[in-house]
Amino acid sequence: MFKLKKPSAPAELSGLDKVIADAEHAMISLTIATPEYKLAVKELTKLYAIKKEASTSTRRVSPDTVALIVGNILVTAMVVGHERANVVTSKALQFALKAK
Repeated sequence: MFKLKKPSAPAELSGLDKVIADAEHAMISLTIATPEYKLAVKELTKLYAIKKEASTSTRRVSPDTVALIVGNILVTAMVVGHERANVVTSKALQFALKAK
């Protein structure tokens, strides 16, 4: 519902993606049995771990939080509407749930 669309085809790689692409390109010329290949695999694994950590570090709003906020606004609007129609002292803020 609130997910951002990723670009379908990036024109040019930048930053960490470029480093990963360069490392993968350099691994093409290596044979699997060499120590250089094993070292390159370790470095590539580290790069992918960094990329995964960077992509998951962006904070997104949970759907539960959005539902809680919408519910609180709806309840507050209903109570204020009732108070407007019928003269009652305001108690709307006491019904609002607190985010955990």
